[in-house]
Amino acid sequence: MFSRNINYLTLTSEIANELFPNIFGDCYSNDTSFVATLRALVAPRMSKDDTICLRVRAINPRESYLRDYGETDKINYLSDHCIDNNTILVCGFNSASENNRSTALAAIDESFTRVYPKFVELKDLSAFVAKQANMRFYINEEDRSVAVFVDNLNLRLYHYVQSLVSRLLPWYFKDKPLEDQERELVKSLIQKTATGYERMIEDFANKYDFRGKKIEKMLGGFETAAKRQHLSNVDRELSNLENSIDRNVNQYRDFIRQREAKMLERAGLMAQINSGCKESEISDYFVCNKHLDPVRVNSTQLEFIVKCYLENFDVEMYDRISSNFDGYMYYDYDVTNEVFEDVKVRKKFMDAIFSDEPVLRIKTCAHYVIDLTGWVEAPSGYQYPVEYHDMLPNMHIHRHSCLGNQKPLIEEALRSGDNIGAIEQCVCSAKSINVGESATFPYVLKALFASGAKKIIELPDGTSCSPTEALRWLEAQENNTEVSE
Repeated sequence: MFSRNINYLTLTSEIANELFPNIFGDCYSNDTSFVATLRALVAPRMSKDDTICLRVRAINPRESYLRDYGETDKINYLSDHCIDNNTILVCGFNSASENNRSTALAAIDESFTRVYPKFVELKDLSAFVAKQANMRFYINEEDRSVAVFVDNLNLRLYHYVQSLVSRLLPWYFKDKPLEDQERELVKSLIQKTATGYERMIEDFANKYDFRGKKIEKMLGGFETAAKRQHLSNVDRELSNLENSIDRNVNQYRDFIRQREAKMLERAGLMAQINSGCKESEISDYFVCNKHLDPVRVNSTQLEFIVKCYLENFDVEMYDRISSNFDGYMYYDYDVTNEVFEDVKVRKKFMDAIFSDEPVLRIKTCAHYVIDLTGWVEAPSGYQYPVEYHDMLPNMHIHRHSCLGNQKPLIEEALRSGDNIGAIEQCVCSAKSINVGESATFPYVLKALFASGAKKIIELPDGTSCSPTEALRWLEAQENNTEVSE
């Protein structure tokens, strides 16, 4: 009996598995010869409804388990629950302990046929192989099941069990015993080398048209499958083209709508030009409003400066925040003009500016760029001409280039052709200051209370003066009031 591992046989190839779907099962130590032997010897004797499933198990029986288990559980443990119809079970007891293996075989001898009464033990077969191995053989002809238990299973004994297949499956060989070539195959399983078996098992494989089956599997329907794949590709390409057509149609319609809108816009402009429209609206507005100073015109863009006073602010918010002498109106900036070091002096000065009826006003300016096509910006850090040095730039715009809520109003006016309305909104933003904005308002106060402050304050009579001069005037007015009282 040879002990070499046998695999990669034609009768156990992928094509063979399709040719013999009714004979299948396990291998042992990667040896697939048992399934090949069954397909060589038994397949010709099987009907289309017959099946054989080979199960190979190597059990390491433990005496303690066998002692604790009941009879049925003990047998199921030793057979790994593999007793089933149309099944060949080859179960090896491979414990290193000879006593454990002997105990396991004794349990099989004592209880197997009681647990599975349909099985008959082939004692003569056990006696026949006794010189070679210690085995037990049970067959169930009604359910066509076989159980073989082997003491210390190895590849040699695994091949030996295969040589007994005609005895183990008598229902297939009763009316059709082994022929000469089949007997030679059986004998090859008990030879010392595997050469004879490998040669003969391939002779049996040659009886079947494996090449034709392989061609059928690989090429059968190949052309149709290729055409189906081609069809799938064409369908996908058609779907992509139809989607592109839909997108292009929608884009075409959108272009038509845009073209119609532009044609209407063009017609309106042409009508205005042909009717002799005058370039007077914006220029007349700038002539009439001395607080507007044009800087540059570039195509559709107009750059200008607004001169005005900081007069749009929330008086109630100012009153609430200025009453907190620990807040940012007094400590979030540097005071470099010593006359304003006292917070109460600063409070009095600010009250004269940020009230319902201000006595003093801060002269401010802001720089804008509007585009008559519909947008506006106020770039931060603009360098004002020298004539604006006695004005305080609107800090929110100058530092943050932010127009706040006015920006959408200005751009909406520009898009609707209300250019004067857009400029007026710019003027409104230039006049506005948020006294509650701690990120910007302290910069206004820092400029007011700086030692080098220019004449950024205007008195009620229109006189421009510095914050220091404005404070002296304010104090003089208070003294005159006290005298008169």
